[in-house]
Amino acid sequence: MSILVYNFFRKTKNINQNTYTMKINGKLLVNPIMSQMQEGQEGFLVAEAIIIVNSEEVYINTASSIAENNDGEKYIIPIKKIGPGPEDFEIDFNIAFRFLNNVCNKNEEMKIKEVQTVIGPFKIQTEVYKISNYKEQVYPRMTLELLIDSFAVNKELIENDQGSEKTEENVIDLRKRIIAKLKELPLEKLKIYEDMFAPLNEEDSEDGEIINYIEDEGIDSCVELLIKKFKSQRKWEDLSLAELQTELSIATERQEFEKSCSIRDVINKKR
Repeated sequence: MSILVYNFFRKTKNINQNTYTMKINGKLLVNPIMSQMQEGQEGFLVAEAIIIVNSEEVYINTASSIAENNDGEKYIIPIKKIGPGPEDFEIDFNIAFRFLNNVCNKNEEMKIKEVQTVIGPFKIQTEVYKISNYKEQVYPRMTLELLIDSFAVNKELIENDQGSEKTEENVIDLRKRIIAKLKELPLEKLKIYEDMFAPLNEEDSEDGEIINYIEDEGIDSCVELLIKKFKSQRKWEDLSLAELQTELSIATERQEFEKSCSIRDVINKKR
C-alpha cells in the first residue's frame, strides 16, 4: 500500500470516529406569530414586520412574532385581531419609532407580494422626521414611560450643568405631557406613580449619593391630588343622590370648587 493510500484511509477513519450528532436539551420558549392571533387578541408586533414602499404603501409580514407586552425596543407596534380574516387586524402606528422607507420599482414590489406570509399593500400616510421638530413629532407619540425617561434625561443634564435653554423648554413641555397622561389613568395604575416623583429619603438616596432625577413637585402634587380625588369619588359613589346634593351644597358654600366638580360628576353618573 502506498503512503498516499495509507494516509487517505487513516484520515477517513479519524473522520468517522469524530462524527457527532447535535444534542439539544430542553424546550425553547418562543413567541407566537401574527398570523396565529385569535379574534380579540391584542399584543405588540416587531418593527421588522413592516415594509414601507415609496412612502405610500405598507406591506406586513404576518410570519413576524408578537408579544403580550411592549418591551420598548423590539415589540413596539400595538396590534389587535379584529376579525376572522387574514387581514382583519388593527395596527397603531402612532408610536415614537422611525421606520425604514424603501424605494421600490414594480419588479421589486412584485417580489414582496410573492411572499406568501405578506399581506398588503395598504395605503398609508407618512411624515418625514426632522430633528428640529422633535417636540411636535416625537413627544406626542411617546408612552408615559418614554416621556418619564426623557424627562429624567433632561433633568439630569440640568442638574449637572450640561443643559441649555432648549433643555429647560423640554422639561416644561414634558412635564405638561406627563401630567396629561397621568390624568387618563385609573386609580390602580395611578398608584404606581404615587412616590415616583417625590424626593428620596436619606436611606433611599444613601445619604444623598443617589439622585432622583425625575423628582418634581408639580407632577408629585398632581399625582397626590388625583389619588385623593379618586378616593373621594369612591366614597361619594356609595351615597344616595340626596346625600350627594347635600355634600355638593356644602362644598359650593365653602368654595371648594374642585370638590364640587367631583361630586357633580358622580351625581351625573348616577342620573
